[in-house]
Amino acid sequence: MVTIADIAGKLGYSTATVSNALTGKGRVSEKRRKEILEAAESMGYDFTRIRSGQRTRSIAVVVEQIGVCFCDRIIQGVCAEAEDKGFCVTLYHLNLLNRTGWKQNPPQHVMKAELQKALDRLDASCVGMIYISQYTRDLSGLFTALPVPAVCTYAYANDGVPSVFYDDQQGAFLATRHLASIGRKRIAMISGLVDSIPMTRRFAGYQRALIEAGLTFSPDYIKIGSWSIECGEREMKNLLSLRPCPDAVFCQNDWIGIGALRAVKQAGLRVPEDIAIVGFDNLDVSETSDPPLTTISPPLTEIGREAVKKLMQILNRDSAAKEDVKLPCALFSRGST
Repeated sequence: MVTIADIAGKLGYSTATVSNALTGKGRVSEKRRKEILEAAESMGYDFTRIRSGQRTRSIAVVVEQIGVCFCDRIIQGVCAEAEDKGFCVTLYHLNLLNRTGWKQNPPQHVMKAELQKALDRLDASCVGMIYISQYTRDLSGLFTALPVPAVCTYAYANDGVPSVFYDDQQGAFLATRHLASIGRKRIAMISGLVDSIPMTRRFAGYQRALIEAGLTFSPDYIKIGSWSIECGEREMKNLLSLRPCPDAVFCQNDWIGIGALRAVKQAGLRVPEDIAIVGFDNLDVSETSDPPLTTISPPLTEIGREAVKKLMQILNRDSAAKEDVKLPCALFSRGST
């Protein structure tokens, strides 16, 4: 089957130009439009696909890594909202972790090359793109010269592409305020990597909650590590060696929280009687830990829904179309507090 990418490759034009010429949209000169139509006809392009695309509009969902639990929850929200709005969804999996060989943050030229592969496969029915990052980072510069409007999620961009995300600082504030509200006075924090955006924002929320509760901020109660169970267990042991030791800990993700639970139990102490613990992310493991972990739940499915709504604003030329959206988190209180 001849595709738009095939025609673009033969003529040396972008897929966006070919798509606009075939559908009669966009700024394409009559001379170039005629050239593209003639080439499409000679190559045997199926023009019924254009007519079908005009009846059925689709949204391209480009996801960096589909196996990441944050990503699949956002996809669920996108699909639900798109169905409500009468749009089809086409999923493009960049598979960055396995395809590029970069485990953390691929160079932007690598990401652009992988994104372009997805863009080259867009058909005439596509009205916009939703990009789902596998972790929080600045994607400015990635979305240049796109053929369709775009919204990014779980990340940020400062070059005209709006983002939909949740409020890390507000979530950390909720966690720490909850610990203060149950009478805890010596609230520690175990964080993730110091050079990550979530760490710095959750640290700010923790500090703000302590200030508002009138509690003392102690640098000794701050332990910086990674996002793993091992980190939580190790740093909780370090906290238990302090005198006085904390009576509560805000862990910046649930894996850290699970590790902290282990260390407290190994020390012969009780959760929550001796030390209360709150995690972040509301992973499935938080419900099955012993005791079940109180945690902060990011609105991941709602991020997907809001991304579709934001894309609709762009298509409808709404005045708020370019504004970023930051959604609030919720506290799930369980047996660890």
